[in-house]
Amino acid sequence: MLQAHPELRMHRLEYVEESVEGPRQWVWKGDWKPVVAVVAHENTAGRLDGESCALLAISDKPLEWMAPAGRWVVTMCRAVPAVGAHNTRLDLLNPDATKCYLQMVYEEYARR
Repeated sequence: MLQAHPELRMHRLEYVEESVEGPRQWVWKGDWKPVVAVVAHENTAGRLDGESCALLAISDKPLEWMAPAGRWVVTMCRAVPAVGAHNTRLDLLNPDATKCYLQMVYEEYARR
């Protein structure tokens, strides 16, 4: 199935965090494009302030953000191929993958 439909591959999220001392312009210099990026203020006790959490806009442009004063944590996630139980590589939570599986396997059984 995955040879015919590689887009149905199972993925998991992998994250990277960076600390940023503001105020300053921050630019992601990694070699991969995040699928999601979140910023949050870190208080003096080392805890993140939930009220300060904000999503950064992901686009075709380089990911950048103007950090306000203080210490901030930028968390970026990317989707990486994963392997599930019993060596599963198909995304079992994707309805399109289920339809494709039924068509390629059970419909073929029924046809024969």
